[in-house]
Amino acid sequence: MKIRVLHLIKSLNRGGAEILLTEGLRFADRDRFELSYAYFHPKIDALVPTLSQQGVEVTCLGGENHVGMLARAPLLARHLRDRRIDLVHCHLPTAGVVGRLACRVVGVPVVYTEHNKPERYRRPTFLLNRWTYEMQAHVIAVSDSVRESIEAYIGARVPVTVIRNGVDAPSYLRTERERAAVRQRLGIADAAIVVGNVAALIPQKRLHDWIEAARRVCAMLPRAQVRFLLIGDGPERERLLALVAKNGLKDVVQLCGIHPDVRPFLAAFDIYMMSSAFEGLPVALLEAMAMRCVPVCTAVGGIPEVIVAGENGYLTPPGRPDELAARVVELASQPDRLSRLGTAARRTVSDDFRIDTMVASIEQLYLDVLQRAPGASAPSHSARVAMPI
Repeated sequence: MKIRVLHLIKSLNRGGAEILLTEGLRFADRDRFELSYAYFHPKIDALVPTLSQQGVEVTCLGGENHVGMLARAPLLARHLRDRRIDLVHCHLPTAGVVGRLACRVVGVPVVYTEHNKPERYRRPTFLLNRWTYEMQAHVIAVSDSVRESIEAYIGARVPVTVIRNGVDAPSYLRTERERAAVRQRLGIADAAIVVGNVAALIPQKRLHDWIEAARRVCAMLPRAQVRFLLIGDGPERERLLALVAKNGLKDVVQLCGIHPDVRPFLAAFDIYMMSSAFEGLPVALLEAMAMRCVPVCTAVGGIPEVIVAGENGYLTPPGRPDELAARVVELASQPDRLSRLGTAARRTVSDDFRIDTMVASIEQLYLDVLQRAPGASAPSHSARVAMPI
């Protein structure tokens, strides 16, 4: 009998955790595991067709905010019982809380991936997360930095294993056709240096620093020589557009919105610049590096576990747009170095951040958790507690 695993997440728009689910499914051992997916927010579902086309069940539980999600715990418990789920893998904090509460009722073990640093969550989310943390069997941290944060701020007696994020590097190949098509569509000269980022437009990303770095670069280089592209959307969009206008950057900085496939844009980028205040281990960064974009990023979270300064990119302190700008100018004036670091960036991802390795490690962890479960040398549906919901 296959082991039934349910992935539980808040929503299914394009984000790092969500992309790991859709991409990871392609590398799953479907002979051993029967995977299904559940999410809460009914209007944030862009990746549902991508999952459904791979022949798995995807269920929307409803709940457009944290209170609504918490109220769905009884519905989730019934879903687990009806589908005879053996293990639930939760992603992101509120989904983690709901999953732990429901699984405690029906006696299903929980694995939880911590995609970010717990102390960065809003206070109510942090407290609920910490309160329920020991209601799970195992935690996956996406970087050493995240593991250290769990130990410092949660301190729960739950095993934590670092399994770093990965991408399918062979599917991220820069092509001249895509590069030329995007640049032509956006009116960017072939010789221009394109600096890009793929990000939710939220305070965590400190995109005002990103725009300030762009302003400084434009003060040091001819404006025709450089362009800045920001792919994504979010609550900061209008503020960022106002900053672009205020700094006279409309001709060099473009906010391009959300795109389901970012690979053509990555093909058009030369430099991938991140200004984040904190991160776990950004999937978009790995995707960009796989496409030979040279990373120039703030040294936060798991990013220094990917970038070796001067070898496959550059690191700067957070809150220093002047240093981001200096590195961009340096690379723009040294095309040979730009090419060499881009090659090294791709090699880093191809060698050390492979999604097939990530998926295999997670599946082995599932087996270990189920082996340790009380009275379960193999998954046993009859051993579960059947409490009323």
